[in-house]
Amino acid sequence: MEGIQDRKNTTEQTHCRSVLTYPFLHSLGVVVYVALVALLMNNANNLFGTEDNIFTIIIVLLLFTISAAIVGSLIFAKPIMLIMQGQKKEGVEFALSTIGLLFLEFILILVIIAISSTL
Repeated sequence: MEGIQDRKNTTEQTHCRSVLTYPFLHSLGVVVYVALVALLMNNANNLFGTEDNIFTIIIVLLLFTISAAIVGSLIFAKPIMLIMQGQKKEGVEFALSTIGLLFLEFILILVIIAISSTL
């Protein structure tokens, strides 16, 4: 009986850890990706020149489309897979945890910007 209880506790600990760890990694991936895109956009004039033409519009639209795919995958791919496997509760928890952690990371970045601008 003790072995079954130990296995159940281990499963619950693993579930709790994965409910926070993987959504955190996914939300952190979104933040890193957004930071890289922001860095690219900030330096676009230096990299590509200042003249706007049809290629500028194409690049911006392609970047927007790719960004939507990457960020959408980081936030919703795993929850959808869990739901399709019949793990609806886990899928919803994963999605909400990822979005909640992303919001907390957003607030943290705002606080860091506010503090650094007062220095």
